[in-house]
Amino acid sequence: LPKELTGSKELWVQMRLHVSRAPNSSYTLAQFGRSTANAKSNVFEIKAGLKTAEKKKPTEFTLSDATVEENKPEGTVVGSFYADSLDKGNGSLNSSLGLSRHILAAGDLHTVFIKEDGSLWGMGSNNCGQLGNRAAREQLTPVKIVDGGVVAVAAGHYHTHFVKNDGSLWGMGRNLFGALGDGTTTNRSSPVQILSSGVYSVAAGAWHSLILKTDGTLLASGYNRFGELGVGDGGGSEQTFTPGIDRVLPTQVLDGMQVISMAGGRFHSAFVKSDGSLWTTGRNWAGQLGNGSTSFYGSNGTPSKVVPAGVATVTTGRDHTLFTKTDGSLWGMGRNNYGQLGDGTSGGAFEGFDGGIDKKTPAKILDANVTKVSAGYQHSLFLMEDGSLWGMGLNDKGQLGDGSNTNSVTPKRIIDADVLAIVAGKNHRGGGHSLFVKKDGTLWSMGENSYGQLGIGSKFDVKTPVQVTSLRVLEKKNFTFSLVDGNGSQDNKLFTIDANGTLKTAASFDFETKSSHSIRVQVTDENNGTVEKIFVISVTDVAENAAPVFTSSPTAFIRENETFAIDANATDRKSVV
Repeated sequence: LPKELTGSKELWVQMRLHVSRAPNSSYTLAQFGRSTANAKSNVFEIKAGLKTAEKKKPTEFTLSDATVEENKPEGTVVGSFYADSLDKGNGSLNSSLGLSRHILAAGDLHTVFIKEDGSLWGMGSNNCGQLGNRAAREQLTPVKIVDGGVVAVAAGHYHTHFVKNDGSLWGMGRNLFGALGDGTTTNRSSPVQILSSGVYSVAAGAWHSLILKTDGTLLASGYNRFGELGVGDGGGSEQTFTPGIDRVLPTQVLDGMQVISMAGGRFHSAFVKSDGSLWTTGRNWAGQLGNGSTSFYGSNGTPSKVVPAGVATVTTGRDHTLFTKTDGSLWGMGRNNYGQLGDGTSGGAFEGFDGGIDKKTPAKILDANVTKVSAGYQHSLFLMEDGSLWGMGLNDKGQLGDGSNTNSVTPKRIIDADVLAIVAGKNHRGGGHSLFVKKDGTLWSMGENSYGQLGIGSKFDVKTPVQVTSLRVLEKKNFTFSLVDGNGSQDNKLFTIDANGTLKTAASFDFETKSSHSIRVQVTDENNGTVEKIFVISVTDVAENAAPVFTSSPTAFIRENETFAIDANATDRKSVV
């Protein structure tokens, strides 16, 4: 403040406070008044009184599975309990689960993610510096890139962007066409600041980037040959095609866009406005813009409205686009050569438009209950309301996680429940990888792993989900689960719950004797708040001629010139063996 304020003036002071575990009930924040060498006069104070926050009880209390097969031995795992509090805190994960912020991002051959403490981590290829200067050229396990404060992340082919909680935007990696937006085309091997404030989220195409500001303004930078930036130039018909001008600085995408969700594909982009309308721009040779036409050369660089209202989120792959509506339905358009649209068809041309397979207007894939969707270059993933994970499309590297390399032209269930966040990788050469976060905070990956982008310590491709070391994206909450007496507790003695919240059998069950069992479980949080709930465990019948089941792991890795032994074990499902 100036030392002297003379005349009639107004002084405005704005303060933003965060107080944690304060020992006092009141604080003096500021004093204002006249001051002389010997005295003060007309002093007034700004004070804040503190009110103790109400301790929140656990509000979400679930069991990951509620069935057990008959004749299984004592100690068989039934499922795992999960609880969460109404007061979910202010960690970066919870603040990043909005429509346009992402805690996971997968580029060509690298992966980045945000932990709940706001730290940024990455693995895979670092050939252009996309993992920053703390990582090796090939990072086979997660390495910390930024210590804290990160709330959103995006990954292009070989570049990475992230947003910090002060609204600043940072970038690193390949910058050939100005995708980083720092005013140059120089690659960056460590994070550089692009914008100092006002940024809410960021998305990345192959060689371009989309930046969403807190006021809903959309900016774009990078490659623009086909008008994928939507800034008014690039693209056109075969006769009128004029290459767009690349932008090395963030440039506004039309006035008044007011965007809530955006995505960048290889050479196209898509945006959802606050009124629920869907807009697209860029190359359209497979119908990925969804405007009823196809053009190899692009869209004249001007976004066009393809859905008037009702759209919630959008995601883009190599040459296909998927979006969800507010009613939970899932829609898609564009390339479908591997079944990535999930409508039951595949084949056709790899380049150009195939009218029998590809879709140039939005086609409904599912009617309801879809909550999140992520498009890889030639495969797609989505989440349902029950927490189940589904996939479709190309599966040559095991990116669908079903244990095979068989493509799927219809949605295939990968995980039954408890999935919180997903991402599908965008390898422009084919292949791809997938990652997801479960409610317990664990990170899982599958698919292509040629540069260690799965973060599992090797470079082997994986066809089924593998946990990424012991690192947790979400910190494990301090909940205790126990069996308690009361209504519905008549079968408590037949089960146990361990310290990790895993429910196990304490007996062997026979379907013909009793087909379900009732237990009463209490969860206690770190503030000693408790909630009790009754769970019914169903017993699954096993046919008399049921085939035996292998109990040993179906996957093993062996390096050349090493000796390796595998123990094969099996069990008879109709009797305890």
